[in-house]
Amino acid sequence: MAFYFEQLREGDRRDLGQHRFTQEEITAFKHQFPIHDQLAPEQDNVHPWHLGCIWMNLMVDYMKHKAQLIIEQGKIPARMGPSPGMEEMTWLRPVKAGETLHYYSELTAKRRSRSRPQWGLLKGYNYAQDKQGDIVFSFRSNVFVECQNPHEED
Repeated sequence: MAFYFEQLREGDRRDLGQHRFTQEEITAFKHQFPIHDQLAPEQDNVHPWHLGCIWMNLMVDYMKHKAQLIIEQGKIPARMGPSPGMEEMTWLRPVKAGETLHYYSELTAKRRSRSRPQWGLLKGYNYAQDKQGDIVFSFRSNVFVECQNPHEED
């Protein structure tokens, strides 16, 4: 995770970066993961699960980068725990080959675990915007992150 529970604030927004979807990538994803459904029937449409995979790749890269910066300062980055899952995944419109999406993650709520005070639970709103700034993909996430001071009150 890089940052400890106490260092994170509701409303913090992470800019995860951009991704441009090529026709070659779309085709390769559909062949590698033959998900047969009606979510992306057109050949040049990005499959909605592909949008989520890109979000995960960008989030992992972001976390690795932040953890490396912390290590370079001689500090220890926080551990990320398990995720109790995600909710409300939505695909608001088809995404086509050639489009570039910008991905974000925003911390919407946090609370310390009552049963395991060394962990805090983060709730997030994650989304991708097109070049007009319209949200085309979103979901809500839950993840545990290590607390630096497990017995401190919030």
